[in-house]
Amino acid sequence: MFQAAFSIRSIFKRELRRISHGHYKKSNRERLWTLGLIVLFASFVLGIVYEFGVFDYQYLHIFTSFQSIILALLVPAILWAVLELSLVFRWVIYWIVLATILMFTIQEDWGTFGKSKQEIGLIVFFSFLILEAATVIVYVCARFVYPRTVLRLSMRDPVKFWDVKPTGKDGQFTCKMLWTSERRQFSYVGDLNDDGQPHGYGKWTSYWPYGEILSGHWENGEPVGPFRSREYRTGFSFENLRIAYISVSDAPNNKTTLKQGKMRFGVVGVECSISGRFFSDLPHVTQILKSDMETSFSYCIDNLLHISQFDNRPKACTSLSIKIVEDTIHIDGFSSLGKRDQLIITKQNNALKIDGFEQNSPEREALFFVPGFNCTVDNSAKLLAQMISLGGGLPAHVKPIVFGWPGGSLIQYFSAKSKTADQHLKQSLMLALRQVVHSGITRIHILSHSMGARLVLEAVPELHEFFKSGDSQSKPTLLSMTFLNPEALLRVFCDAQFNMIRDLTSLISVYGNDKDVALMASQYLFERQPIMGCNTQKFHKSAIALEPHYLDMDVMDTTALDVNIHAARHSYFNLNKFVIDDLIDLLIRKERARERVQRLVHLDNNVYGFLSAPSFIKN
Repeated sequence: MFQAAFSIRSIFKRELRRISHGHYKKSNRERLWTLGLIVLFASFVLGIVYEFGVFDYQYLHIFTSFQSIILALLVPAILWAVLELSLVFRWVIYWIVLATILMFTIQEDWGTFGKSKQEIGLIVFFSFLILEAATVIVYVCARFVYPRTVLRLSMRDPVKFWDVKPTGKDGQFTCKMLWTSERRQFSYVGDLNDDGQPHGYGKWTSYWPYGEILSGHWENGEPVGPFRSREYRTGFSFENLRIAYISVSDAPNNKTTLKQGKMRFGVVGVECSISGRFFSDLPHVTQILKSDMETSFSYCIDNLLHISQFDNRPKACTSLSIKIVEDTIHIDGFSSLGKRDQLIITKQNNALKIDGFEQNSPEREALFFVPGFNCTVDNSAKLLAQMISLGGGLPAHVKPIVFGWPGGSLIQYFSAKSKTADQHLKQSLMLALRQVVHSGITRIHILSHSMGARLVLEAVPELHEFFKSGDSQSKPTLLSMTFLNPEALLRVFCDAQFNMIRDLTSLISVYGNDKDVALMASQYLFERQPIMGCNTQKFHKSAIALEPHYLDMDVMDTTALDVNIHAARHSYFNLNKFVIDDLIDLLIRKERARERVQRLVHLDNNVYGFLSAPSFIKN
């Protein structure tokens, strides 16, 4: 029999987390208006000081030169603090506006109420301060104190705390909300463990405004993913998917120290917003399992559950991708039983059948992600999971894996850059790839971002040897190599590294942005030579003749894109839908840019742009 105790506490914990943290808001315009209001209010405060005689002019001489400097530093700090607070909760702005309006309306004849103009001004000013303080206190209580108190009180006996009662129907219950006497209904349908807790695949439905409809994998009463969920009232949607990781840092989220010869394995569940408003506490990482070199990495791969594993319906073929390869008809996912010059396609039971072809069981593939500078394992998993979830997900046979390397912290750029050439780190990278192959996955995509691309390119000789070695049974295959805003030297790549990569795969792609602020800073301040990610038009051999020889690769120029892209224009591959969809197509269909015509337009030589209108163009 279903036992709701632990599960209802987990569901309410998720709900309280969403309510307390809230969702992202567009803040640029608010920031400007708020700053203007604060400056305006500050000017009125100074006016009050002199107009109402809060400080007499005769006392102004007490401000020494040193005190004036302190005051000059303190006032901007206070203005900045109020600005940041006002961006979190808007009532801070409303009290400022109200106080300003009242200051405008104070007249001399207000003395008829028994108060002078000076006294009324002081009352308004201090009332404003009290209201601001009360607003902050209420916010802190609602966001931090209330959720923690409720979860702590409900820990011992959630069924009694929430007054859970069965409705008489299988799997359906009612509970009492804290803020109302009305009873609300929830239900669970799915697998249970011996204690009656949700375990395995199940669907939970909470029939109240901030409840959710969650379908996916549960363990001992708690949803751990993979799962999909949406809020009952709003429809805001989330997805939790699993990411494996191999880390060579010295601690779980250490970004500076290399642990030579040893590595940590693991699987995390990452929950991301995918539709509607995006919640500020997502992506959220949950550790599912940890391991080390004493345990095979294949154990982690086996625990990379996929949401499609819970769909028992037969997988019918309803669409085909057909092309001519070496004068032969090729259909993705099918093997030809002989050479065919024509196709006969029929429909049987709402599925397509192709005469002379049989459907393949896809071989497992690895999406091996090497993150950039200043990126922990958890942050790397968040980036990759957000990209995959917004792209509609990867097929079950493609396994996402993060490589955690000591990429430094925000002030350790030069240290991180020097580590990319460290022989021990390159050996650790190769050891991680060997672990992937030993787990039974020999088909590998390498995806790298920013300084992670520099690490991959520094290891190109080792990668070439790795993919060229091995017997026919265990020989690894490099399916694609993709660089996202790569922070690596352009001329070294074009003249030396490219040929070795091209000997391994024909699917070489770069996503760059000529206005990438981070890469331009590296190019002009530190390297003093072209960087790959901000020179999209220059992927050619060093010009010996008059006409440069452009490389046989694809360069996607994202400079014109302006949706979900930060002002620095360096890290957007996990949020910009144009880039995400193109990446997913590249990884799944393994098509060159010239074949992805539904999204890309050929600009010149090996450079492609995106079919996109600027965000400010509206009907």
